[in-house]
Amino acid sequence: MANLPDSTLSGADGAPGCCDADPPINAEVTGVDPAEMVLFAFDDHWLPRTEGLRLQLRQAVPQEANPVLRLGPDGACDSFFAAMYGTVFRLGGKFRMWYTAVDCWDDFHPHRRNLRLAYAESDDGIGWTKPALGLRPYGGDRNNNLCAHGPACYNPTVVHDRHERDPARRFTMAYTGYRFGGRFVGPRVCIAHSPDGLTWTDHPANPVVADTWAEVGGLTRFGGVYYVNGQTEHRGKRTMVSFALRDLPDWDQRPIISFRRPNSRPGRNTGPQVHVGAAVWHRRTVLIGLYGQWQGADSDRIDDVRMNLGLAISNDGRQFREPLPDFAFIAWGAERSSWRTVRLIQASAFVNHGDSTYIWYGG
Repeated sequence: MANLPDSTLSGADGAPGCCDADPPINAEVTGVDPAEMVLFAFDDHWLPRTEGLRLQLRQAVPQEANPVLRLGPDGACDSFFAAMYGTVFRLGGKFRMWYTAVDCWDDFHPHRRNLRLAYAESDDGIGWTKPALGLRPYGGDRNNNLCAHGPACYNPTVVHDRHERDPARRFTMAYTGYRFGGRFVGPRVCIAHSPDGLTWTDHPANPVVADTWAEVGGLTRFGGVYYVNGQTEHRGKRTMVSFALRDLPDWDQRPIISFRRPNSRPGRNTGPQVHVGAAVWHRRTVLIGLYGQWQGADSDRIDDVRMNLGLAISNDGRQFREPLPDFAFIAWGAERSSWRTVRLIQASAFVNHGDSTYIWYGG
């Protein structure tokens, strides 16, 4: 690590690079001095000379206390699925989590009627509580941890911007919406704002990306531009795409193909693919992403799919690359247990805490 002035916008010896001097607070609350720029050895944009260098990555180690957030009891809003396509960051001395609460299969599949935005918090990032917020009725009362947000909400990705001039927009969320005008239309990118992260107001133009179906994977602001990262289908396979905007009402409807894995095998589910884009961690000089390493069997059956979480990085928010192709940064559990799973799902949930980096994910 090195203390570098904000004017230092290129790598050593003139190597290309980009430093975002004004990241969202998701990056600033991780224990890194805002004036300090951290350079990562796997970000080759900052390494002008790489001859003879060999990159080795280490897998993340699962926490012994897993699962750190458990399903609710029968009758609770998250009794069927606590979907950690979501967000965790530290703010005001607490770890804060946004996730999707699902109470039953019949309303979830295939029409996505019961996707509710839920909130949890923690003092240490491992032991989580679900506070009774009193904001949204469920099962006849408000004694639950649901946020005040009405539409079906999946993959909630939240950023907090303390520099936002409008207090009502201090928190911004990108999420996957499915139902518009009372009809199921499939996954679309939606936006909501909040003054406190608990009471949310949808953007009046939702879905803000209506021309392309996409499932949201991550949201960040880099170089003054907001980027939503996610998944769509390209050449018959799941592919990572990004949507760019400089002002939130004015979304570019055209997707940017950000990253795809080579795959010419027949079948919609076969072979290597990119599942739900990348969950993104803003580290000033680089965006670090976790993506679903979809690996489908020749049977073309969903049940036979296995999925690790891979590492992908970007220096512009638009194009991503793997420092080490096909490296499983977080590996699926080979054996089934009370929490291990053969298909992992990524979250925008990264915090440097003490001498460790915490990463939350789901299955």
